[in-house]
Amino acid sequence: MEPDAASNRVLRIFCDYDAEWPLWETGLQCPEDYGLSEELSSRLASWNEDFQQHMHWERGWAEGFDVHEWNDSGRQIAQEVQREVGEGVLVVYGV
Repeated sequence: MEPDAASNRVLRIFCDYDAEWPLWETGLQCPEDYGLSEELSSRLASWNEDFQQHMHWERGWAEGFDVHEWNDSGRQIAQEVQREVGEGVLVVYGV
């Protein structure tokens, strides 16, 4: 999907250490900035919390944590964010 030609807005979905939300456009954003539903906001918070709890900046992912499942969830969440924000913003999963 292409961003709106007039805005060229890109919202990236990725987690970062100690970031409250995994939403990045012109910096750290929050769900309210996009009018995201409570249900989707809750899923974003839970997905981000998994990162905060299971990823260490020096050691990497915690042993036994299913990174593939976590990434699949992130991709699904990004698709849902895209549906909710509409065509004026391109939503991209990852950095």
